[in-house]
Amino acid sequence: MKAQLNELTTRITALRSLADSEQSIHESLAECQENEKNLIATKASQTQRLSHLRKENKDLLLRIDEETQEFTQLTRGHTSLEEWTSSLEDSTQAHQRSREVLQHYQHAEQRLREAQGFLMGALEDAGLSPDSSGIELLRSKLPLLSDLSAKVAILQEYDQDLFATRQALESDRLQGA
Repeated sequence: MKAQLNELTTRITALRSLADSEQSIHESLAECQENEKNLIATKASQTQRLSHLRKENKDLLLRIDEETQEFTQLTRGHTSLEEWTSSLEDSTQAHQRSREVLQHYQHAEQRLREAQGFLMGALEDAGLSPDSSGIELLRSKLPLLSDLSAKVAILQEYDQDLFATRQALESDRLQGA
């Protein structure tokens, strides 16, 4: 009986120890369950982020494909990137020249409108009508172009003679000094 009592005491002690361990096990289990909930939430968040990144990656790949196709179309007919770049530079320069020509044209057009306005005003001031009869009357009073050309040639000869005379006078003055 004593042996049985000792055995029961040992079992009771073991059961009490197990009871104490059970409390610790329940606390550990609760902690594990909390960790599991956190891991599940983290996994859900990471899964959602991964899904978003996959969609973004897919969109980027589509965009890269579109850009590559557009670039291929732009470089079509060129054997190298350098040739294409040179062609773009030539086009840019041609565009710039065209823009300058257009600006010159617009400026000339503006000057023409101003001259026409001045001419119309002068015709009206002279009592002439701005129609073709008034312009013809004005033209008849102006010297002929051939007469003007001859007079310009005479003026050029005079300028040359004057220049030669000035040089001769300057030369004589320098020699006499």
